[in-house]
Amino acid sequence: MNLYHRLIESRLYGSKLTSQFITDKIADIGFPYNRDIYGHTGCVNSVNFGNRNFDWLCSGSDDKSVLLRNILDTEDENGALPQLRRFTGHTSNIFCTIFDNEDKFVYSASDDHFIYRYDIERDGDLKSGCNAVSEFVGHTESVFKLSLSKTDNNLLLSASDDKTVKLLDIRSPGFQTNACTSTGRFLSVDCNPKLRYLFLTVDSKNQMQLWDIRQLSSSFLVDRNTSSKAEKLLEYESMPHGKIIGGYFNSDGSKIATTSSGFYPMLYNVSERYPTSIFYSKNYINECTLKSVIFGFNDQYILSGSDDFRIYAWRIMEPGDDTSFINTVTNEILEENTEPNRKKPKTPILPSFLREYSPIVDVVPKATCVMTGHRSIVNNIAVHKKYPILCSSGVEKIVKLWSPYPMFPGITKTPPDRVAIRGRLSYNSLDLEEEESSESMYESFRTLSFFDSLRHFTQLYNESSSEENSDEYFWV
Repeated sequence: MNLYHRLIESRLYGSKLTSQFITDKIADIGFPYNRDIYGHTGCVNSVNFGNRNFDWLCSGSDDKSVLLRNILDTEDENGALPQLRRFTGHTSNIFCTIFDNEDKFVYSASDDHFIYRYDIERDGDLKSGCNAVSEFVGHTESVFKLSLSKTDNNLLLSASDDKTVKLLDIRSPGFQTNACTSTGRFLSVDCNPKLRYLFLTVDSKNQMQLWDIRQLSSSFLVDRNTSSKAEKLLEYESMPHGKIIGGYFNSDGSKIATTSSGFYPMLYNVSERYPTSIFYSKNYINECTLKSVIFGFNDQYILSGSDDFRIYAWRIMEPGDDTSFINTVTNEILEENTEPNRKKPKTPILPSFLREYSPIVDVVPKATCVMTGHRSIVNNIAVHKKYPILCSSGVEKIVKLWSPYPMFPGITKTPPDRVAIRGRLSYNSLDLEEEESSESMYESFRTLSFFDSLRHFTQLYNESSSEENSDEYFWV
């Protein structure tokens, strides 16, 4: 155990490291410290921690590269972490990256329709990059999401803009088949971590469906030209006020967390059609881009990024819990100067449309923890497999690392002060005199301004339009 891990365990937990203690500390402290990790030159669309090498951080970007780094390494003079590997080969934006179950390979999916597999142990030139060892061809449009079976390292599912989810056998890159099809674009796919034959899909027609792959996989392994498809077991119901754009299992596969355009994250039991909980926060916004939602910290929290540049974490309430005691922890500067005798805020007043749901669905009235520090929309979050550490990314070129205490070199408690007001920008931490370049690791004023304007016009459109869009598009 290195000094970093000793520091975490001694400072946060003393000599005992228990699941409940971690959960309670998050509620008490939150994640006030953050650190910017530079390296990419475009928006970062995917972040992952290793499954075995917990401190490995993988990220994919609009700069068409995949970077593998170790969060324990010391930054260079430019604020960038040394790259363990730099993977190249894609010709367009990378939307998804994942580790295999043993951290021997990294998979990437891109707007160029291709899926690549990279060998982490293979040597390569960090400047020119390491090329893929396998290339999976078959999709005819952008590939948004990948999911590898947690119990079979050879079975990979891919969700694409071409309205198909494909099953790929890693042992034979040329062999693949359609696991399922839809009338809308597939936005996400996730393999059940315990039951290898179940997987979940979400498409742009607001359909979240549970599938059984047994018939397909057995036929596929015998006959590569099989026309069999997965069997649909269940179609989940959404809420009238939003469209589901992502669904993901918890660690034991018994629950599903969803993110919705124009609505709030929701929780489902895997065997029930209707949600059991809605996670509300007054300032949470999800309208402009495709965002992920994840379970974290012993599956007792769900976390999601927001259009307001923040990350929200909600404690999952158990049946019968009184949610009125929830005390939101935030790292915003204004909150630090509150008077010690200040009264606790009253239970939040829910919007009228949420009050209509409350008799049949548990509504968590506000977030337990709110993280402020990003300078634009947050789309992706990953949680460390062992310690209360998380990373996030989105429209910016950086990956942000979050911690309850100042445990990393360069970590700070003061977040950048930036707000967007109807497309006009106010900066406190960005040097606008910097020459903007597509090859620069530092933020582009034009890119941030574009997404600020997109937020504004999206809100105007949603306020003025009452007509349903049958196949809504999102920026990714």
